[in-house]
Amino acid sequence: MLYMGKVGPFSLIDPTPFLFCISCLIIFWGTMKHDFLNLVPVARDRVIESMKDGYMMVDEDNLVIDINPVALELAGQTQSYDRIKSLDELFGDKLKAVSENGDKGVFQSVISSEKDLQKKYFKPDISCLRLGRFGECKLIMFHDITETHTYGNALKDANEKMNFMTSLIRYDLLNHINMFSFWTKQLYETLPDGYVDDPVMQKYLKSLKKGTEIIYQQLIFTRDYQDIGVMSPVWLSVSQVAKEAAFSFSNSGVKFFIQEGNFEVYADPLLQKVLYNLFHNALNHGEKVSEISVCFYEQKESAIIEIKDNGIGIPEEMKKAIFEKGVGKNTGLGLFLIRSILSITCLEIDEVGVEGEGARFIITIPHGNWRSGISKSKQSEV
Repeated sequence: MLYMGKVGPFSLIDPTPFLFCISCLIIFWGTMKHDFLNLVPVARDRVIESMKDGYMMVDEDNLVIDINPVALELAGQTQSYDRIKSLDELFGDKLKAVSENGDKGVFQSVISSEKDLQKKYFKPDISCLRLGRFGECKLIMFHDITETHTYGNALKDANEKMNFMTSLIRYDLLNHINMFSFWTKQLYETLPDGYVDDPVMQKYLKSLKKGTEIIYQQLIFTRDYQDIGVMSPVWLSVSQVAKEAAFSFSNSGVKFFIQEGNFEVYADPLLQKVLYNLFHNALNHGEKVSEISVCFYEQKESAIIEIKDNGIGIPEEMKKAIFEKGVGKNTGLGLFLIRSILSITCLEIDEVGVEGEGARFIITIPHGNWRSGISKSKQSEV
């Protein structure tokens, strides 16, 4: 209008283009500063707010950007979310590992909440993503696993009761077997001289003794086997487990060399018993064993745990047979059960030593069932 009315300096210059550019800059600045273009979908409230799973977004300083009612309830916050809080304020130590593991994929644990006398269990899955001006953020989803947790506890209780009953039955059977063995021996000692040397009587007595021993060994086998798979697999430090297993042989005169490192394997908690029995077998059958070593190393995508001794070794024709059920005597768990324990988490064991140079067992761990912090050189003597 100033230009059209030819008022002052505007009679010669049209200010419209300049004002248009200035207006555009102001709009652009306001849009970026106040996130005018960050539109929230209309269905957001209906989807996020009504989810059965908890949802939460935190920024790189662990300040909560967004959260839904389920996550608030899990944090013990009954009121509506009206101010920015930190993750520690909401959950305390429950999600302490978020800041430590946030850049390493998914952190998983179980936390619980109690409402109306009903306890619920949630598993938080945490992953990283980049979100505009907030930078590196963490998306935390609390998955409701109450039903799975309930069924898991019921199954665990059922297994414990079953194991208890089988233990009682086995205990009674072993008592009867011991009594039967005693009376068989008494019968042999009280027979008249003419019957003791009789071939038919000798055959009968030997059959009784052999049958009793077979039943006894079967009962012992069920005792060892019932513990396999009862407890859930966990992450175990191979170095620590090997040291604990070797401690039982402190006075045996054998030197143990165990590699140091933070190498961990996902396995049945009976892994210590596995290593103990491998050490025990080496001492019983190696004849001249004076050293046992345990080391671990990566092999492509897999990892290897190696248990080696300096005994007489195992003949080539026996390398596969030793893992069969019933092979060997007085071997504790036996290599058949050792292989069964390891197979729970897809671990495999083989004997690859050279006869005359000592036994060498290798446990192969597939990708995903091990995590490394391997020290390649340092070994400790136990």
